[in-house]
Amino acid sequence: MKSAGISKPLCSLVLIVTVFAGLSLGAQSAHALCVTPEEEGEWVATTQNSVLEALNIEFICQDVIRNGEPYPPGPPFYMHPWGSCYPSACDWDEHGADRENNGYILSVIDQGFVTRWVWARMSAYYDDLLYVWIWSDFDNPKRKDYSNAAYFERVD
Repeated sequence: MKSAGISKPLCSLVLIVTVFAGLSLGAQSAHALCVTPEEEGEWVATTQNSVLEALNIEFICQDVIRNGEPYPPGPPFYMHPWGSCYPSACDWDEHGADRENNGYILSVIDQGFVTRWVWARMSAYYDDLLYVWIWSDFDNPKRKDYSNAAYFERVD
C-alpha cells in the first residue's frame, strides 16, 4: 500500500526550513526595536563627596538609517550633570554622549578651564545604582587634575 503525499525526508526538510525561516524573521523584526537602557533617567549622588550632585541621562532611539546615517541625527545619549557647588548645584548643561565598547556611556564636557570626561553605567556590584567616574583635566598646569567616582540612585 502506497501513501499519498510527501515523503518523510522531504517533509522533514520542509519542516526544518519553515522553523529556521520563522526564527530568522522574528529576530529581524525584534532587532529594529530600541530598548530603553537602564541608565536613562534622573539620578542623585548617594554620597556628599561626589563632584556631581545629580545627573540626567536621556536616550534617543535611532532605529532608522537614512542616507547611511542613524536617524534622528546626533548622539544616541545626552547627559545633563549638576556639579557640587556651594550654596546650590551648578548646571553643567546638556552634552551629547555615546556608549563605548566597554559598556560605559561617555560624555566629554569642555567647561573652558577644565575638560571633564564623565563615564556612567549601571553598577556591577549594587543593584539599581549608577556608577559614575569623572576625570577632570585642567587647562592651567598649576591646577592638579583629579578623578572622582560615586554611586547614584534613581529619582522616583
